[in-house]
Amino acid sequence: MHLICAVDRITLAMPVAAVVRALPMVAFTPLPETPDFVIGAINLGGSPLPLIDMRRYMFYKEAVPAPDDKILVIDLVGRQVGIVVDTTSGVQAIDPAAILSAEAIAPGARRLSAIGAASVELMLIYDPATFLSGDEQARIVAALEKFGP
Repeated sequence: MHLICAVDRITLAMPVAAVVRALPMVAFTPLPETPDFVIGAINLGGSPLPLIDMRRYMFYKEAVPAPDDKILVIDLVGRQVGIVVDTTSGVQAIDPAAILSAEAIAPGARRLSAIGAASVELMLIYDPATFLSGDEQARIVAALEKFGP
């Protein structure tokens, strides 16, 4: 099962098991010295939660989160991050026969795990285990250590 969400009219899917919760967009504190797609951090239950803007993550384009955007708190194999998306539309089963490896379609695609087909619509499927590179994780962790309350 996957949580279905959208960014700039592109459908994304994240395994439901990785989704901790959804939050409304809130004010955040910039988090310097992180990858360009990390827009800042919020205080979530006393711990800093880095925010990843999916527009920047996917397209490397400048984007300013809108007040009606959503934050999906995702567990990336032991570390939580918030990903900023436009909308969420529910949970959906994706037929394994309709899932194609991203590498088979776009060789060298480093972040995208797979592409799935649901009727006539394609969706980009992300794997929490490969969502961030080791270097990206290290830079985020180093910045969070400097993050104040």
